[in-house]
Amino acid sequence: MPIEVIVAGLPRSGTLSMHNALERLGYYKTIHTLAHRTTTEQMEAWREIYEKHLEKTWTNDDWQKMMNTVYRDFVGTADAPSCDFAVELARAYPEAKVILLYRDPDKWYKSHQHLRAQFNLSYWELFLILQEKRARSLVQMARAEYAWWDEVYDYSNRGKDVMPFYMNKIRTNIDAKRILEFKVQDGWEPLCKFLGKEIPEEDFPHSNDAQALSEERNQIKNEALAIVVQRFALRGNIIDLAIGIIIGTAFTNVVQSFVNDIITPPFGLILGGVDFVNLTIKIKNFVYQDQPPVVIRYGKFLQTIISLLIMAFVLFFVIKSINKLRELTTKKKQIEESKKIEISEEVKVLCQIRDLLAKQSSNEQ
Repeated sequence: MPIEVIVAGLPRSGTLSMHNALERLGYYKTIHTLAHRTTTEQMEAWREIYEKHLEKTWTNDDWQKMMNTVYRDFVGTADAPSCDFAVELARAYPEAKVILLYRDPDKWYKSHQHLRAQFNLSYWELFLILQEKRARSLVQMARAEYAWWDEVYDYSNRGKDVMPFYMNKIRTNIDAKRILEFKVQDGWEPLCKFLGKEIPEEDFPHSNDAQALSEERNQIKNEALAIVVQRFALRGNIIDLAIGIIIGTAFTNVVQSFVNDIITPPFGLILGGVDFVNLTIKIKNFVYQDQPPVVIRYGKFLQTIISLLIMAFVLFFVIKSINKLRELTTKKKQIEESKKIEISEEVKVLCQIRDLLAKQSSNEQ
């Protein structure tokens, strides 16, 4: 299936709106990373192309492989990674029409920076995403693309000037007769005239690909979280951990109550009815004499030490009991397994001979 329309437009220049407009005009399907959930195979192919292009090891065979992998089911292209290779696509499909998208460079750069920030993942998000193969491929492809942008477009230094740089690249390498320079604000009329299509009755679509990417990222995180739950929770690990936390919290409260309500009151009685927690040493503030004295609450500290010792004592015996129980269980299993060991026929015969010899010996005596 040959490509009929190539949208040469950088991300955040209206590519999702163009995708929706082209599909409304009958160009099914138009590839867009967000509009069509790009497959793992496609993203891995793009990542490989980006990396090989930077390494200057990209061959025609690689390009043909990408044609067969990425574009085999599509008649239109929009957004990155396709826009980065619009010139190569135009050469591969000489009959395809090219739509060169334009947006104010300042607005584009600010918007694109926001888009890039979507891939600044927290450790937790990164952990989740790495659990899901397609999401992992998306992150790897995006990072390969950004490395390519820094090298080819000099994005870090050019900034907003990447937009005019890109447009000049398209104008220089593709026949002007094949190009429509277009802004999404221009609406249906120039686009339909260029493509030879009737103008639809509804308004031209205006879609937000930053919002779409955010929704995509949330969906990926939810899918990855489901995988994590499936991998770990169903094995019982998370459930066991949750039960342990609940029991541990309850046990801590019991120990604290035991120390506060049972252990320390007698100490307070011995000390003449003083509340153990309120035992303090007050040191005069020599630096700021108008300030209240510094208070050392050694009673509360001692109370915490007592709690720690009790918990350590209990845990020691609990762990020792568990190890003892585990040891007994292991020995029991070993005994049962030893009983299950089948005696070979040779051993049985030898045992019978032994018994007969013993019997004969006793008869002779």
